[in-house]
Order: sequence, then C-alpha cells, then structure tokens
Amino acid sequence: MQDNINTIISNALIVNKDILSKNIKPIITQIRDAFERNKEAILQANKIDQKNNNGFIMDFNIINNIFSNLENETILYGNVTLSQRDQAKKIIYGKEILDVGNVVVINDGNPYIIIEMTIRNIMALNTTIFSNNGFMFGTNQLLIQIVQSVLE
Repeated sequence: MQDNINTIISNALIVNKDILSKNIKPIITQIRDAFERNKEAILQANKIDQKNNNGFIMDFNIINNIFSNLENETILYGNVTLSQRDQAKKIIYGKEILDVGNVVVINDGNPYIIIEMTIRNIMALNTTIFSNNGFMFGTNQLLIQIVQSVLE
C-alpha cells in the first residue's frame, strides 16, 4: 500500500481525462469484462481475506447488479447540470455544469462500495482516492488494480 501522498496523487492523475470523457461507456464495459475475466483471481483473493477473518463471501450477482444499474444511468460527465429555478414562475436563475474534481472515498472496505464509487467517479471524470481500515484489503486492492489496468 502506498503511503506517500504525492505518489498517490500523481498516480491518480495519470489517466487522460480527454480520452476518458469520449469513451466512458466503453470503458465501463471493459471494466465489467475485466472483472468477469478475472473472476477466479478475485474469488481467490476473497478466500484469502475470509481465511484471515478479514472479509465476507463476495457475490458476483451483486457486482452484476451494480453494473446493470449504472449502465442505465444517463448522467455522464458534461450532462450534469444544476440549476436554481422558481417552478411557480417558470424562471431559471442560474445554471452550472459540473466540472471534474477529486473525490476521497473513506469507507469500511466494502468491495461493493469500492466498485460502485469507482464507476460513478469514472462517469463523472473525478479522480478518486480510496481509504479504508484494511477490511478485505486483498480483494479491494485487486479490484482497484483491475480498474487501473483498464484505464491505462
């Protein structure tokens, strides 16, 4: 695990956001396919976490449901617009298209949260840094490595 914050941020900024913004849906499909291709390795990492009393049994049906739900969403980078409006008067006072940003996800190590937050932040073109207490460490590290390899 990397502890140097400069290294972590540098690695997070490697992804070319112009390329990413033009290929969000195919990239998400590639991530889903990569999880499927690496299913045995993920399950092996999960078994090691379980053996060490550091995890629960993962269910690939839940992972498939996460992807299915996210694939139906239409809000991608460039489509996220906030507006202040008066519905009664039918007046829009201001409109803002959200820009890319940095997101730090601090969670309990639940791999389903890691997967969903990864995909949601790719859809929004956010740079994401994950932090947890080490729960399901091996499984989560493998999931993140698979996503990084697709993005590279």
